[in-house]
Amino acid sequence: MIAKAAIPLVRESAQEGVSTVAEAIDRVGLDVREGAGRLIGICDLLDAIGWTDEEEPAGDVDATNHAATIKEVLPALLETLRSAVRELTDGDPQKQQVEPELRLLDQIDRQTAATLGR
Repeated sequence: MIAKAAIPLVRESAQEGVSTVAEAIDRVGLDVREGAGRLIGICDLLDAIGWTDEEEPAGDVDATNHAATIKEVLPALLETLRSAVRELTDGDPQKQQVEPELRLLDQIDRQTAATLGR
């Protein structure tokens, strides 16, 4: 389940995932068919959560069928948020914004791992 509050973060991760897969195909030599399958998974996830804020669902989204894709796209943003939390001081207002975002994504990451049996 993706909580409504986490949808923009998951969307950001998914959109970055498109670039990551495209780069892997172009520069790393990822098999095009494998890359296409990963891109389809990302597109299906974006269809479920909305490609833009205007397309965003009104509530939480059951993303059980997209667990593998979510598990693939979340790590980059999770690491960015973890780094930000480590580097920001406790009184910094930005840290107060980043910590709840990190908690939301950590929760989704744990849920997808449980769904996938990892």
